[in-house]
Formats: sequence, structure tokens, C-alpha cells
Amino acid sequence: LSIMSLFPHTVTIFNKYERDNKVYYSRVVLSGVQFVIDEVNARKTTGSSKDDKVTCYIPKNVVVDKSYVDSFTFKNDETVNVDTTYTIAKEDLIGFGVIDLDGLSINEYRNSRGNLYEITAISDYQFGSNLDNKVVVAK
Repeated sequence: LSIMSLFPHTVTIFNKYERDNKVYYSRVVLSGVQFVIDEVNARKTTGSSKDDKVTCYIPKNVVVDKSYVDSFTFKNDETVNVDTTYTIAKEDLIGFGVIDLDGLSINEYRNSRGNLYEITAISDYQFGSNLDNKVVVAK
């Protein structure tokens, strides 16, 4: 069983950051991950609604064309070039596959096509080996 077959998916992450009190999103595509959707049918007083939760497993050898920096640096260091670096942080958005906004704003995209989830938790598993990975939960 090859490692690649465990991580067959591609995801797009939109890193949220602020410059001059404006919110921006920087896009990064990660290949060689595992993306799992847990469909949670939440019962609400208004009937049932889907309240999906997604879990994404990101191995150390993920294929990406940007360099990783920690989220504090990405969000606070204005010298960071968002075109060449990325991070994974709470409030970032994640979606399955290669997502192109086609000129839409994030909100327009979410309203028209949906399927962007907000990252709520990130766990870092460091084993000192190829098994090192991050587990991202979003909803």
C-alpha cells in the first residue's frame, strides 16, 4: 500500500489575513491529502439541516507550491509575501479540489457555490518521521 493512495485528494485553502484593517484571502492548493466529509444531520427546531464537518489529513510531504510559515508570522509579519508562503490557521477556509474564485469574492463564492468550510481546529502530530502530519477540522 503506497502512501499516495492514502492521500489521494487535493484541497484549496484560503488563508485569511488583514492589511490596513481590510480582510484578504490568499489561496494555496495542497495535493496529496485526505479529505473526509462527515455529514452531520443536526436536528433543529426548524426541521433537519446538514451541518457538515470536514477533516483533512495533511502529511509532511504534501505537494504544494508555497513555503509553509506558522500562522502567527503569516498574519502579523507584513514582510511575509503571501504569494510565496502559506499557513494553516483557524478562520482560514478549506474546500475540496482546486477552487478558483473566478473573480468572485469569498462571500459571493460561498453564497453561489458553497463548499468552503471554516477551519476550527488544527492538530500537529510530530513523530519525527514521514508519519508527521497535521489534522485540520473545519465546518
